[in-house]
Amino acid sequence: MKWSDFGERNKRLNPLWNLGAGMNLGEIQPYKEMVSLSVLLQVYYLELESNERRSKEDIIELT
Repeated sequence: MKWSDFGERNKRLNPLWNLGAGMNLGEIQPYKEMVSLSVLLQVYYLELESNERRSKEDIIELT
């Protein structure tokens, strides 16, 4: 990992942190960004793995 490009990668992740902005999760409120990211990744991998004809490149193109 190169620390010189850390700021650029962080800028790309900022929209992901907005996913959980309106949720009230009670006790796990401090973790809402990570919960949202985990759900998004789970959907991504399920979609990728559920169709054997779909490739990773197909998912990247869709997104």
